[in-house]
Amino acid sequence: AQARVAVAQEAAANAQTALRNAQARLKAGTAAAIEVQQAQVQAQQADLSVQQAVGGVWRALAALGAAAGQDVTGLVN
Repeated sequence: AQARVAVAQEAAANAQTALRNAQARLKAGTAAAIEVQQAQVQAQQADLSVQQAVGGVWRALAALGAAAGQDVTGLVN
């Protein structure tokens, strides 16, 4: 689960770079506004993937704690 977080974080960083590049191309007049909008959507989706991966880590930790007999009430919604 933690490896998935790292992969998602890398993808999010790449999406942010692509967004900055698209914005620079738009400013230079070599890209259409739709390209920036698409890059924004991809960056938001990548950020969501990071949050989902982090949630997966918490769920895995809660499952591990429950399997070990620990009270995990309220740890994960």
